[in-house]
Amino acid sequence: MSHSLLKQKMLETAALLQECLSEILPVPQGLEEDSLLEAMRYSALSPGKRIRPFLTLTSATICNGHMPYALRVASAIELIHTYSLIHDDLPALDNDDYRRGIPSCHNKFGEATAILAGDGLLTYAFEVLADQATHHDGQVRAELVQLVAQAIGCKGMIGGQAIDLSAQSINLDFNSKIRLQNMKTAQLFGISCEAGAIISQADMIVRKALRQYGVNVGIAFQIRDDVLDGQKNVAENETSSLEQERLIQYGQQMITEGVKCVEIFNDDASLLRELAHFVSNREY
Repeated sequence: MSHSLLKQKMLETAALLQECLSEILPVPQGLEEDSLLEAMRYSALSPGKRIRPFLTLTSATICNGHMPYALRVASAIELIHTYSLIHDDLPALDNDDYRRGIPSCHNKFGEATAILAGDGLLTYAFEVLADQATHHDGQVRAELVQLVAQAIGCKGMIGGQAIDLSAQSINLDFNSKIRLQNMKTAQLFGISCEAGAIISQADMIVRKALRQYGVNVGIAFQIRDDVLDGQKNVAENETSSLEQERLIQYGQQMITEGVKCVEIFNDDASLLRELAHFVSNREY
């Protein structure tokens, strides 16, 4: 499969997701809280790669899942990712004035509204996951809520953010950096993949294969992010060239192992294989 076909599929996914997000997000109604809703929509509907939703929809396709269900779950995951970006950009954390080529949420709406917008997106994501429209089986919805919460909580994304903060005052060793990447990024990648199997009510062998693929690719994705950031900010980059090369090699190892995880799906996993190689070689 060529990169051009992968790009086409990702663009198609982004278009579907944009439509779904626009429909499910609350719309300003001329009320006092309109600025909050505007900030939520502004950030969630801004253009992005939409890799996590792509993983959910592709995994659901492999498992012959119901696409309307998959699209709602993918949208909820993207709302969670967007909340994390809003809070990441705040002055207390990364202090970034721009996100995805446009002013960051706090830069446009103010810091207080941005905090509330992130909170609003996070809580609304779980409202979407718990809604009967997301799956007819309440047990499936409950499992999605539980596993997504675990992936983004203190043992997942939020815990990874805490480690990231501590790294500002102490030098993390190699294993601690991998643990950071696993928690901060890879756990959400993992559940993004497994969610497609969960809504399809696939067996545990399938679920574990997709989740492990997602975790491996997520680690490689974050390593590549760190490498690209280091190239942009050479003066601030404290990672030695030797350690950076070790991280790059580990990222490649994660891609190799991730691709092996989805061998059981044969040609049905061609998009996932191509995405894995895209992640490890991307320049943005």
